[in-house]
Amino acid sequence: MLSQLKRHEIQVLLRAGFRPAEVAKRAQVSDDSVRRIQQEDAVEHTDDAVAHAQRRIGRPSKAALLADRVKAWIAEEPELPTQELLRRAKEAGYAGKKTAFYTRRWSPASARRTGCSLRGAPWRVLAARLRSR
Repeated sequence: MLSQLKRHEIQVLLRAGFRPAEVAKRAQVSDDSVRRIQQEDAVEHTDDAVAHAQRRIGRPSKAALLADRVKAWIAEEPELPTQELLRRAKEAGYAGKKTAFYTRRWSPASARRTGCSLRGAPWRVLAARLRSR
């Protein structure tokens, strides 16, 4: 994964008139990367995290498909244990694993905002998420 600064460097070299093969050598990237970046929009900022979100990089979460339902369940019953949320999600068609489900945003963050019970969730995952906030 190339950083936004590296992408900008490649775009500047291309605009300066260098051939893609020369740009690849100077920037120390592959010719394919240069060709791919040549087709992209101009880099406007250097925040890699924002760029990842905008470009939707990565595999979509299986749990994201049920986000609205889970948030509604939490709103209806704030004390609902996370194991019950997982059980309901599986009944609704969730095919992922429990760790992916528990690490979604609704788990610990929503728990603190809504008072949702954390009983039944894997402690290590939730504790790590709570410490990072």
